[in-house]
Amino acid sequence: MDFGKDMKATLYIKLRNYTHVGMWFSFIYSMWYYCDAITYTLDSILTGMPLVSIILSTGGGFTWEWCQSVFLKAYFDWNDILRSAIGGFLGYLFYLWQPYIDFVASWLFLFFLMLIVYSIFKGARLMYLRNK
Repeated sequence: MDFGKDMKATLYIKLRNYTHVGMWFSFIYSMWYYCDAITYTLDSILTGMPLVSIILSTGGGFTWEWCQSVFLKAYFDWNDILRSAIGGFLGYLFYLWQPYIDFVASWLFLFFLMLIVYSIFKGARLMYLRNK
């Protein structure tokens, strides 16, 4: 039994799981940051923002999982959708606590955006190689 290989696989799986949280955390935080949502009414902050955050992150997570299951024939993981929703809600909460962190809104957002583009590129390459 190769423990180094098993540990690498476990670490990779954990990083992929945390990526769902981090990605939607940064996307939702960035959305509220650029909308200057801290100036919204109290009703909007307490009702609308959490609902929109959860709906967008859950819908985005579902769409991503659906695309992977349809195009890549991968396992549809409901837990990844839950992780996406949690990440979106945490992004909303963190925005309320610290609404002016430019690093999260710009650089962290760009990092996860590049990671998504890389994942799409890898998926397209995999589909090409399967059909070859």
